[in-house]
Amino acid sequence: VRETIKKYSMLSEDDSVLIGLSGGTDSVCLTGILVKLKKDFNLSAINAVYVDHGLRPDEVENERIFCRNFCDSLGIGFISRSVDVESYAKDRKLSKQEAARELRYRIFEEISVEVKATKIALGHTADDQAETFMIRLLRGSGTKGLSGIPPVRRLAYSAQRTEFSVKNNVSIIRPLIETERNEIEKFLAVNSSPHFMVDSSNLKTDYLRNWIRHKIMPELKKKNPDLIKAIGRASDILRDEDAYLETI
Repeated sequence: VRETIKKYSMLSEDDSVLIGLSGGTDSVCLTGILVKLKKDFNLSAINAVYVDHGLRPDEVENERIFCRNFCDSLGIGFISRSVDVESYAKDRKLSKQEAARELRYRIFEEISVEVKATKIALGHTADDQAETFMIRLLRGSGTKGLSGIPPVRRLAYSAQRTEFSVKNNVSIIRPLIETERNEIEKFLAVNSSPHFMVDSSNLKTDYLRNWIRHKIMPELKKKNPDLIKAIGRASDILRDEDAYLETI
């Protein structure tokens, strides 16, 4: 993770980092590692935010308590916010996944201003990158789409909220983007990290991403055990090519 941060210049001295913390393996690992690396990169502050999407009322309170206790144990700030995904999706004729993403990023915007964050760290992994590649391939995406999840990108503040106009230098970073999920699970086990939460919606295969994750990727890995790394390299090449084409 340290090498990935350096490779993409994700962090600078005195950065204040806001972490998206769901309580799952990826975000728990990300939070723990960034706290370990705080001195290495001379970070000024680390905070974490948990977003309740209003879709799993039976699970959310346990997750929130877990995340708060986890942050307390690390000595970092914790913020919790709730959004109404179902109403938002219905009003704007979006899928629940699209609505959840829009609202989640809106919360990241708002909290980044509140805590004066310069970087927003999200727990996307190499596996997420590979799954995104497959989703976009099935949808017929071009070079830009197949380049996948960018390791670093500027946060596109909502135009209608003028309070963000003077704070447009915040970047979204993904320090785990070159780390595979099985490495994360091993890291958590070896470092005796606290128990993590399991989002029941991630186990269902009615969503395209979950179907690819649980049905397609395991079969492809039988043919190529290094599939995740191979797709990651392809995404990197396509991202570089796309960036070059935009300059000519």
